[in-house]
Amino acid sequence: HHHHRQEMLAGSRRPHRSRRAPLRFEVSSENPKTLRNCQGILQKMIQHKNAKVFMHPVDPIALNIPDYFDIVKRPMDLMTVQKRLSSGFYDSASSFQEEMMLIWKNAMLYNPKSNPVHYAAKIMMKDFSGTS
Repeated sequence: HHHHRQEMLAGSRRPHRSRRAPLRFEVSSENPKTLRNCQGILQKMIQHKNAKVFMHPVDPIALNIPDYFDIVKRPMDLMTVQKRLSSGFYDSASSFQEEMMLIWKNAMLYNPKSNPVHYAAKIMMKDFSGTS
């Protein structure tokens, strides 16, 4: 399905960028440590008691929220981050962190403060920020 195709494209773009020697050196010396760290943080977030609603892509049809994609321009969820992390999509811990933050920011943007999902996102964001 098409998620995978996007990843392949993203994957095939990367060697292109790493042709600059200093960057390649940086990636080879930094990556294993930071990305292993990201894996650990991601696992913690997946096991979080509030993680359930953030696990999979939001389905506006099933949830009956047809305006979701009008408001949330860059949908993100934990399983998508996990797929990207294991396929080498992220070239730094900060790009991983940015997409993780997007999950909570989207939820807080779409759902009013009174909504339990907004509250859950706020807590997860706070816990996530505490881990990094």
